[in-house]
Amino acid sequence: PVPIQVSAMVLADRVLFVAGPPAETEGSLTDGDDSRGALLTAFSATDGAELAQYPLDSPPVFDGIAAADGRLYLTALDGKVSCFGEGK
Repeated sequence: PVPIQVSAMVLADRVLFVAGPPAETEGSLTDGDDSRGALLTAFSATDGAELAQYPLDSPPVFDGIAAADGRLYLTALDGKVSCFGEGK
């Protein structure tokens, strides 16, 4: 797994979702540079195994993640809100 600077995380059922820019990125999350992208990683809350990793165009805002009704909502520094989950 690629290490990240954790800026948002949420536990949904038995999956821990963690999001942030890559750890090797210089600068802070508040320096206004959202061009470096980020990662959303899902871990098993049971054994810590990495379940999936998804690239993001922009880092999430601090604590800008929520889970509800089988979906994951993420607010990014570029002002976009993304919804992950099965569509209906």
